[in-house]
Amino acid sequence: MKSNYIVRAKKFMRDFLPYLEAYEFVGRAVLAYNEAKHRHVEHYHGLVRQCVCLSDYAIKWDYNEYYADIYGGCKEEVINYNFAREHGYEYLFAEITPIEICGRVFYVMPRVKKLAITFDEYEPDNRLSYDEYEFVFGVMGLHDMHDENWGLVNGKVKIIDYANYKREDE
Repeated sequence: MKSNYIVRAKKFMRDFLPYLEAYEFVGRAVLAYNEAKHRHVEHYHGLVRQCVCLSDYAIKWDYNEYYADIYGGCKEEVINYNFAREHGYEYLFAEITPIEICGRVFYVMPRVKKLAITFDEYEPDNRLSYDEYEFVFGVMGLHDMHDENWGLVNGKVKIIDYANYKREDE
């Protein structure tokens, strides 16, 4: 029986953490891990977060606190996901779950493999209902919805980067 992706993410991070600590750059840690373990872990990063992707989950963590304070980081994604859930729109967002490994907090999401970049759509505008559009862009105020920050799961929009907004009610 296949285990839950969060359980597998915890196991992976316990195995990967020594590589992460041994190398200055995450990309090098991933290359060394892949070579030693015969795996195919992928590495991505933005201005604020690092991300490693496995077959069906992704693990994120902030690496630039300065920009996280400006643009939002993983903690803001947790807040924003909970906000979306309170308003009935959580289905639009990849669920984010904090996990603690050796005193460090990482964040796990189910992996969205079909990103918008693969089907040449920059923003999800034409795939959202009016109410969904108003919630994402109006109520939540997301403004960084480019083609690498959302994708499709079962033909439906799934947003994977939604940390870029801090509401005044926080």
